Amino acid sequence: MSHDYDFTSKIYDPLLYPALRGIRGAVTRALASHKHSKILDLCCGTGNQLKILSRAGFTDLHCLDISPGMLKVAGRGRPDYRIYEADARSTGFDDGMFDVVILSFAIHEKEPDTQRAMIGEAHRVLKKDGLLLVVDYLFDKKSFA
Repeated sequence: MSHDYDFTSKIYDPLLYPALRGIRGAVTRALASHKHSKILDLCCGTGNQLKILSRAGFTDLHCLDISPGMLKVAGRGRPDYRIYEADARSTGFDDGMFDVVILSFAIHEKEPDTQRAMIGEAHRVLKKDGLLLVVDYLFDKKSFA
């Protein structure tokens, strides 16, 4: 799975960053009261959401992705967040470790079993009263068949 994203990492930001900038800003505004919370961006890709959060003063940021290529891009510029290479279905983090888990633009392209496993893992690593923020596309796959 990570090999597909390693190729994508080279073109992701030039193609998608302009289109997603407004949404990334909306996520940052939605999390304004969580500036000092422990935040995990699950399937962080090139790290754009965390880069924006860091510039906005968020302090305890964690970036996880399965793709070494995506993480290489995420790590450019000495980021103010920790980077982890792991599968979002089984992160290796302790139960209830994070106040906020972000899953953005990672679910729509996965099979239903993988989607459920990712959401389950996000819930597992989230604190009891934590916030799971999911941002993704929603479309009817039958329309594209």
